[in-house]
Amino acid sequence: DPNHARARQDLSIHHFLNSRWQLGWEAYEARWLVGDLQPRPFMQKTWNGEKLKGKRILIWGEQGAGDEIMFVSMLPDLLKEDCEILFETDPRLIPLFERSLPAIKWLAKSDPPSKEALSKSIDFQCSSGSIGRFLRGSEAKFSGGAAYLKAERNACDKIRKRYRQNDEKLVGIAWESKSPQSGEDKSMRLVQLKPLFQIEGIRFIDLQYGDTLEERMTFTNEMGVDLYHDDSIDQLLSLDDFSAQVASLDLVISVSNTTVHMAGALGVPVWVMLRSIPDRRWMLDREDSPWYSSVRLFRQKKMGDWRSVIDKVTSDLKKFEKTSN
Repeated sequence: DPNHARARQDLSIHHFLNSRWQLGWEAYEARWLVGDLQPRPFMQKTWNGEKLKGKRILIWGEQGAGDEIMFVSMLPDLLKEDCEILFETDPRLIPLFERSLPAIKWLAKSDPPSKEALSKSIDFQCSSGSIGRFLRGSEAKFSGGAAYLKAERNACDKIRKRYRQNDEKLVGIAWESKSPQSGEDKSMRLVQLKPLFQIEGIRFIDLQYGDTLEERMTFTNEMGVDLYHDDSIDQLLSLDDFSAQVASLDLVISVSNTTVHMAGALGVPVWVMLRSIPDRRWMLDREDSPWYSSVRLFRQKKMGDWRSVIDKVTSDLKKFEKTSN
């Protein structure tokens, strides 16, 4: 059945993994028919690639914060259409987005939507994950993965000064994804990262969101190693504070979660530890990503084999520590 929604959504994953971008985006539209996601209740005409010069278009964020950050990378291309863009997004992202892309009108997502988002003066509306059909039909249409978000500079400087001891490298780590669909397969336990902590000249900063106090205390007590946790920053409450924290670091090492997208969008070097069959965005058999030029991918050689990934990361981190700041 070529119209089977779940099958088409799954097919989109295969297309994306194999860099068949246009086919992937088209099949990805089936996500609205599966029932896992609910579209926003906007009645303006859906944008299907029409010319936007002189028009007003409302883009609305979908899925998690990481997805919103990734999809926002396409907006500078949309601005070239000489149109007015409004973007409805997670309120936690608005300070960061406003600073980074001031030409766009950012609206806080609410239920029901704001009057401004429902305005009849808006010509088109489109979900953020659907604009890729018209802007990223092939890898040649990507913008090179340059940084497009800007953290608050003074906040970054203060955090870096507070964290840094002597000439240590500052390396942030995150080891868990909370994704309801694939989080368990993408995640590991903190204790598995012990080999990294045996490298001298590095101060590790906790970037893992959620309540990890018990796991961190157990790790410190049993392994005799230190992971610095900043109680003044909670990325679940303020993604702008989190952006400043990430931007203050020399390197981020993480499983595939929001932390990776934040680092990539800020241009911070980030090493991503991936399961053998990764999320659709990371494709197959390559170490780089067209989404973010600062990303480097470390892949499992077989399902569930984090050991080989951690061994490679540890080896390369030893070399990274010896580079000059």
